Amino acid sequence: GLLMDGDNSRLQQLLDTIESMQLVHITADRYILKHKLIDDFDFDQVRTENLVRVYANEISPLQSVTRKIEETCDKLDQFSERDLANFRLEDQHRAYRWDRQQYDKPRYREINSQQTANKDGDWFFLQSDQDSAPAVLLVHGFMATPAEMRPLGEQFHALGFHAMGVRLKGHGTSPWDLRDRNWQEWAASVRRGFDILSAYSSQIHIIGFSTGGLLALIQAAQHPHPALASVVSISAPVEFRSKQMKFVPLLHHANKLVRWVSSEGLLPFRPNDAENPDINYAHIPIRALYQLQKMIENFLDHPARIECPVSLIQADQDPVVDPSSAQTLYQHIDAPARQIIVVHSDRHGILYADIDHTRQKVIDSVLHPPAKTAQHEQTERTESID
Repeated sequence: GLLMDGDNSRLQQLLDTIESMQLVHITADRYILKHKLIDDFDFDQVRTENLVRVYANEISPLQSVTRKIEETCDKLDQFSERDLANFRLEDQHRAYRWDRQQYDKPRYREINSQQTANKDGDWFFLQSDQDSAPAVLLVHGFMATPAEMRPLGEQFHALGFHAMGVRLKGHGTSPWDLRDRNWQEWAASVRRGFDILSAYSSQIHIIGFSTGGLLALIQAAQHPHPALASVVSISAPVEFRSKQMKFVPLLHHANKLVRWVSSEGLLPFRPNDAENPDINYAHIPIRALYQLQKMIENFLDHPARIECPVSLIQADQDPVVDPSSAQTLYQHIDAPARQIIVVHSDRHGILYADIDHTRQKVIDSVLHPPAKTAQHEQTERTESID
């Protein structure tokens, strides 16, 4: 998984170690095996002289694993890019089942028993009949699940799009699971979804709601890609209506202090009056709120250069996210084209409830993205002259 995500630090550490042991010589394009690799060593020497032999000895009893590795190596040239993408998507389904199992233990059941969400919390992928179809990557909000984005995904699928809904780590399982995650793991879930979907389409639009809207902007700013066609960010938070959010860092650090002497924090959860109890957790982990604040701070602390059109959709009377957040994001983002679309509503969940035709506004933003601004056209002409 790390290799597929572009992080080969563990492999590099292994290669550096076995080269220092003089087991292999590594050049720019090959590994040259040395005779020491198959030399015999006494038990007290082998760990310092041949780490590869130690690892091979440890894995040898797991015959099913070694057999699967051998079978995979024999089939490598048969795997297409989509085959690998499908394997990675299946990994996400397995991870969902694993996470549910890990957080279905006696110590978690008091909170778990109070949850009301009953929609499927797993990833979904609605594949178009057309191989070359455009695609939408759909990112749900804080404490919700991919089910929040499914109705929009089905509308895009009916228009001929591939539609994939990612599950942010910690969501769709247990509030305890969300409590143990950080915002970087949420961002990694989006990145993983984009990588999987890129095997199916060369034109991907990222659409996120609330926290998912900010994550969509983070993906576009931090991981530019030729396939990225546009971003639609709906009700993304920067400022919150609730003044209590200012006390979250204080409460979070108080929880950390209390956990030094007890297994739980001072107030690890608070009840959540969810707009959509069929998809939202009924309890908010204080640590997760803190992670949300850290994510917002990180995004605003760094330049946000996005190389595709950006649409920001915001309800004018949002009771959760201060509507001024859209203007703040508009000023912070540097994109070739950007726009703010106002939805008339006093609810936060405008997408799931499709208030004021929000879904159609999203579809229109994808089918007809904003045009380049005069400022960016002038900048491009100047760079071309330079």
